Amino acid sequence: MVGGDGRVVSKLDSSAARALASTAGIFSLALWPSLPANGWLAVAALLALGLTRWAGGNGRWLAALIVGVCWGVWVANSVERALLPAQWDRDKLQLVGMIVSPVAASDDYWQFDLLAERTARHPPDPQAAQLPAVPRKVRLRLYRRDSAQWVAAVGADALRAGQPLAVVATLRSPRGLANPGLFNYRGWLLSQGYAATGYIRAELPMVPPQRSSLSLASRLAGALAAQREAVIAAIDGAGLPALPAALLQALAVGDKASLAPWRERLVSLGIIHLVVISGLHVGIVGAIGWWLGRWLAAVLAGWSAYRGREQSTVVAITGLAPAVAVGCGLLYTLLSGAQLPAQRALVALLWVSWAAWRRRSWAPLALLVRVVLTIAIVDPLAVISGSFWLSIGAVTLLLVALVPRTAIAAAPFESAPAARGRRWFGELLRVQGYLTLGMAPLLLAVVGKLSWLGVVVNLVAVPWVTLLLVPVCLLAVAATLLLGALAQPLWQLPGSIATPLSWLIERLQAEPLLLPLEQIDSPAWLALVLAWLALIAPRALLTRALRVLLVAPLIVLLALGPQRPALRLTVLDVGQGLAAVVEAGGRVLVYDSGARYSDLFDMGRAVVLPYLQRRGYTALDRLLISHADNDHSGGYASLLAAFPETQPMLPDELAAGSPATRCQTAQRWRWGEVVLATLASRGAGSRNDNSCLLWVSWRGLRLLLPGDIERAGERRLLASGQLDAPATVLVAPHHGSKSSSSEPLVAALKPRYTVFSAGWNHHFGHPHPTVVARYQHHASTLLNSAEQGAVIFAWDQHGQLSVATGRGGWAPWWRY
Repeated sequence: MVGGDGRVVSKLDSSAARALASTAGIFSLALWPSLPANGWLAVAALLALGLTRWAGGNGRWLAALIVGVCWGVWVANSVERALLPAQWDRDKLQLVGMIVSPVAASDDYWQFDLLAERTARHPPDPQAAQLPAVPRKVRLRLYRRDSAQWVAAVGADALRAGQPLAVVATLRSPRGLANPGLFNYRGWLLSQGYAATGYIRAELPMVPPQRSSLSLASRLAGALAAQREAVIAAIDGAGLPALPAALLQALAVGDKASLAPWRERLVSLGIIHLVVISGLHVGIVGAIGWWLGRWLAAVLAGWSAYRGREQSTVVAITGLAPAVAVGCGLLYTLLSGAQLPAQRALVALLWVSWAAWRRRSWAPLALLVRVVLTIAIVDPLAVISGSFWLSIGAVTLLLVALVPRTAIAAAPFESAPAARGRRWFGELLRVQGYLTLGMAPLLLAVVGKLSWLGVVVNLVAVPWVTLLLVPVCLLAVAATLLLGALAQPLWQLPGSIATPLSWLIERLQAEPLLLPLEQIDSPAWLALVLAWLALIAPRALLTRALRVLLVAPLIVLLALGPQRPALRLTVLDVGQGLAAVVEAGGRVLVYDSGARYSDLFDMGRAVVLPYLQRRGYTALDRLLISHADNDHSGGYASLLAAFPETQPMLPDELAAGSPATRCQTAQRWRWGEVVLATLASRGAGSRNDNSCLLWVSWRGLRLLLPGDIERAGERRLLASGQLDAPATVLVAPHHGSKSSSSEPLVAALKPRYTVFSAGWNHHFGHPHPTVVARYQHHASTLLNSAEQGAVIFAWDQHGQLSVATGRGGWAPWWRY
């Protein structure tokens, strides 16, 4: 390994090499398409034992690798067994347990985590299979619209962190939306330990259990959650503006719910890692604890010398600083809800403290390998977490940048304070620049986009948050836990420190400076890697001319811009609803925007906007909403807020009183060779039948997006003669309900491909079997977003079609 000045940092010893092999084996669980049974693991373990006894050094490496594979797969199998079985999806279940998270309140619902100790069907069914009696963490919601009876029966205080609870809930198995490159909800649920999600059946209130009937682990988790909720209440009571308050809640106790409206902007600016509890913050707490322990050790040493007991207290004196550092780190980790980044940093803090106490002289790289192996053993599913790889990448880059650096060691001995200051400031800029450039490819791969503006923002935000905001925030947390409500005014100080950061988040526009992942095809990826090597390689390895030569291909490719298909239609996976993206001639149209589920979450903000940004669009040319049903229009306000210059095309019920174009009239426009048209669709039918339709034509191809029209609207359109050709691709009307897709329409369109945009195992049951049979009778290829995820049709300049789906091809067991 090469250091920042070109010298070798360290090499792995044999034990560290075996640790690295074990780590690779554990993390291989991320690559399995399906998990092998535990019986095969027993055979593999016997093989590893034989290699250890009878093979040489290479055999021990292989044995370590096999043992790691066995451990990782065994844990993954245990996680899968704890999940709600698919056959229980949407069943009513009786849950008894403890609320183990702060209760997040929105305008539409309350949300919290319940550690369920007892689970049974409701009503009881002795003939049905029962779930194993193991505790399960479940994310639950109680909707306000129907909560009055439940609150009256159970009591308003029942929804508080640390309260025992008995409820009847409808649960869903962990499953996410399958959109290429976007947030993997199932993977996140698995990595966070959730067995299911669901909502409380408010019409079936139950008497909460006695606290003493629950396990000690549940009561301790509930007590910690109650302390976190008290800190959140103190911040809310301080009267701070919304964004500073949300920042403080995220930094103080790891509660990120209030940051939802600004999440995409934080990601675009490249500072999302700064405004949540991260390993760096746990490190700061550990450093504070270390300093406090050193001070206590000095006091103890003085007292021991005064009493003449130096020998009897030497162990306590040498171990006090590491012990206090670990204690402070542990307390902060628990207070943050034991989130995964904090747990990993705590593991690192334990190793560093152990090495310091035992006076071990491990090389930095060997210490890093031991830390990573411990994390892998404790939490094998860390491998599917993007934050884990970002943390490891940052630490590795810091090792390269700082070990060894003679400039750092020399700085304190400079005679002039000004020279020392310049040297330290130069080192800070160098290390920050090294991290920003070195992390760029990893950020692009994990987050899906990279802001060049983040280089500048991080230079300011990193020291501001880590050296100023976090320590002051921690002092306010300590005061809150000790003084309770009396500490509310103390939050004004961290609130004022967070205000400049809030200003940056709200005012800076990162979008024009974004480099989206979708712009990077195979040649551009190679150019990006070459440029990355040119920028971070030590000076001794590359000359300046060679660096310029390696960066040049990336500059040329970015200047040329992304290579886009001639025509592309993406039907996004938004659950029960519809959102589609049409790209043609370098321009983009969004047809419908999915559903809105709360004031903090809608499909426009969560799916459509990130998808457009990953595709490299900084402007939206047109936004067409077919009709006002929530599953089609719920996210359009978020899209208009993100793209205020767009041209909205809305139905009558949404366009009233606005300058938007009415989309129920026939209109026609052209983007290059592609012709787009809305069809005249007003009639005497229902709101569904008056949906706005989009008809896209290109070189004899026809794409039809008909909203939720039903039989009456279909008859009207067929009689008008506006459907003048068969359809290459049809998005099935009304998600494939039995009230639509009549035989005359299907026979007239004869679609080559039919896409059903529906929710998986949804109570509407779309598409209806008779509708599916009708399309099959006309030899249409059927695709369903509930099963296949997002469906992407792309035509190149020669008219060649490629079809891809979110769940198509190879995928590991934990995705989607």
